[in-house]
Amino acid sequence: MSIPVKLPSGLAGTIRGLKVAEANTLANAMEQKRGTALDSVYSAVWLATSDLGPYGSVAEAVDEKSGKLAWSKALACDRFTLMLRVRAATYGPEYAFKARCVVPTCGERFEWELSLDDLPAKPLPPLSLEAFKNGNRLAATLPSDGREFWFSLQTGDGEKKAEQLLKQNRARQLTAALASRIVEIHGVAGGDKLKFIDNLDMGDAHEVLRILDDADGGVESNIEVQCPACGDIQEMALPFGKEFWVPLPKRKTTTG
Repeated sequence: MSIPVKLPSGLAGTIRGLKVAEANTLANAMEQKRGTALDSVYSAVWLATSDLGPYGSVAEAVDEKSGKLAWSKALACDRFTLMLRVRAATYGPEYAFKARCVVPTCGERFEWELSLDDLPAKPLPPLSLEAFKNGNRLAATLPSDGREFWFSLQTGDGEKKAEQLLKQNRARQLTAALASRIVEIHGVAGGDKLKFIDNLDMGDAHEVLRILDDADGGVESNIEVQCPACGDIQEMALPFGKEFWVPLPKRKTTTG
């Protein structure tokens, strides 16, 4: 069965659910924290394109012979949204997962269920859309001193580079995350970028993160859950572990 999808950039088409081998590939990739395995699966499940959105203006994003989208060039907001839509096409929109209360005096373990269709989504902002079609470079300024910097919207290829940078800087995760998106900082040599970011005030760092988030479209994956034991409402990141792609079947209950 095929279902229609429209992604944050305006890319639209039809997709199908996963085959067993594809689900295994994605589950293993999640377990090993390797997001790049998504590319081949995306190509397989994407059946037809009805609107290329901004990718029609980006030559390297579309194969000249086949006319198919190169998913490694696709925006992260489209890739992430497609991941959710593929999961829903395979198992339905309902997603149940295990959670644990963070209140120290409680610590209750419980199951939470939600509909992936209900996660808040936003389209790619118009300024971001135009920037992506014209070289993928956006400008902003640091609030403390007005220094200009330039950043790019994240793509599949960018995620691969970010993975490598994070591995090389395990003790500097925030620095590496910012450096993977910031292309240039006014007055800072390329080789000094990490050092400059290390010395940013946290207020500036948080503002840069807000700027990056505002520029991105996509689906909000931070959710609120409520502990059934103590009633505390807490925010958590939606879990995307192995069970997201290969969920364990629910055991049938029997009565004597």
